[in-house]
Amino acid sequence: MRTTFFAWDAPKFEQKYLNIPTSILLSQWQDMLSSHNDVVEVADLLDELDLSGVVSEGDYVSLPKGVTPLILAVCLADCTIGKYQILYTDFFFADLEANPPQLDGLSADALSAWKTFLKAADISSHFRSGLPWWLQEAAGQRNCFTGLLTPLDVQQIDTHRNPLLQTLHHNKDAQGLFQVISEAAGSGNWLCCLEPGT
Repeated sequence: MRTTFFAWDAPKFEQKYLNIPTSILLSQWQDMLSSHNDVVEVADLLDELDLSGVVSEGDYVSLPKGVTPLILAVCLADCTIGKYQILYTDFFFADLEANPPQLDGLSADALSAWKTFLKAADISSHFRSGLPWWLQEAAGQRNCFTGLLTPLDVQQIDTHRNPLLQTLHHNKDAQGLFQVISEAAGSGNWLCCLEPGT
């Protein structure tokens, strides 16, 4: 797997996944198990995961950390409306951290947008506490860095698209990546990134 960016449909993600608690209605859990089971990754996880830790308590079930990869897979299948997988390097943000570009020419607003952009995979773990619990846990189990950009974050980055593209002018993936960012910004969508650990 290479660094991959996913644009998530805002109404669907916010309504169904953003604030999933650790205990949900049994009917919600059953719907999660049955929806998108025709998607290969979801079907594989249903076969592989030990679901015995999901304990029923009346009309509710408690979700153990072990089922978070399934929640992520269902969310990806349900909410993804745009996607860009990095083509020319395995570790997009780790490479940026190892070889940071020159930022001297950026305005204060563009520099702020650059820092927001770096939240997409959160290599430095500064923003991890703001992630949904299941996303943070699922990424850890997949040995991935992850981050989540709100629609306002995405719009901020897109507003400064040109100076950020100039900052990344040596990066062959920049144009394709910013196409997904611009489309997500125009539709008011969330952006999630998964980058494999190095």
